[in-house]
Amino acid sequence: MPMNSDPAPDIIPAAPFIHDESQWRRPTALDRLAKGRSKTVVSRWRAVTSGVHEVTADSGDSHHTIGIALRHMDVAFFLAGRPIHDGRVLPGMLQASGPGEKLRAVFRGAYDVLHIHLSRFLVAECLEQAEGYPHPGDIGLADPRFSQDPVIERLAQSLLMAEHAGAVFGELYAESVSIAILTRLLGLRAGAGLAPARRGVAALPKWRVKRAVDYVEAHLGGPITLAELAEATGLTRMHFAAQFRMATGFRPHEYLLRKRIERARDLLLASDASLVDIALSVGFQTQAHFTTVFKRFVGATPHRWRSVQQMRLAPKSRPPIPETGNRSVAWPSCELTSPV
Repeated sequence: MPMNSDPAPDIIPAAPFIHDESQWRRPTALDRLAKGRSKTVVSRWRAVTSGVHEVTADSGDSHHTIGIALRHMDVAFFLAGRPIHDGRVLPGMLQASGPGEKLRAVFRGAYDVLHIHLSRFLVAECLEQAEGYPHPGDIGLADPRFSQDPVIERLAQSLLMAEHAGAVFGELYAESVSIAILTRLLGLRAGAGLAPARRGVAALPKWRVKRAVDYVEAHLGGPITLAELAEATGLTRMHFAAQFRMATGFRPHEYLLRKRIERARDLLLASDASLVDIALSVGFQTQAHFTTVFKRFVGATPHRWRSVQQMRLAPKSRPPIPETGNRSVAWPSCELTSPV
């Protein structure tokens, strides 16, 4: 299967304070961290593609990076040549890397990742304030393996709304939320707020996870019960629910809702279907329930979200020629006055 190389295909424009990445984890604004002009930089790596896309990055010595998945993806991820993850990544899953680390990833299909780049001096400053003394040596934000935290996931969603803060406060808003994500991750690193480990429950094997995911994809438009999902994987309901959560970080019902909302977002952008038709087509019984769940996961109602996306993606139109009777109106010349 052919592999692409940077830059990424089909890049969609990002919000004003969330910089596009033409190269994975390397937005042009990243130079601000190295020069001390910014404490944080937020960027987004996303494309709609069916191919395989392999990328590499050297994180440099000036910053840490937290990657947060915004959609379901299929990814192989390597740190210093060592495999960290190979398989499905769910929305909200995160991965943290430190200064100077060499990274490689293989994206199989569409991808959408929010990257929070944090100055190493900011990280050291936050630790010093928390612990009361300068932190010696290198700092690791977290285990490099993919993990899940609902608080960071919600903060990432709120960070996507930075564009609505306006030109004056948007960048300050983005920096404030980025620092909140950093402090949450440092708190988890120190053991604060960590949920107790669940002992005696094995994670669902990859092949059983695939069976469950395939069943959801095939039956998303209708009712799906826990018993049906368990039967598709060959387990009892009790064993399936516990092992599925250990493998994915989500309860089966929550995972199902996320898949319904992800499909609904695609339909809202790709069609002019009514909200009630979309709600029914992705398995919701009523438009009201669909609206409630959509707003909980996305942060806006389906109607509002569709309107904002359509305005963002619509081509800019030329202003109409004013009515002047029989007189002709000459538009200002757009010719270049000097050669390019």
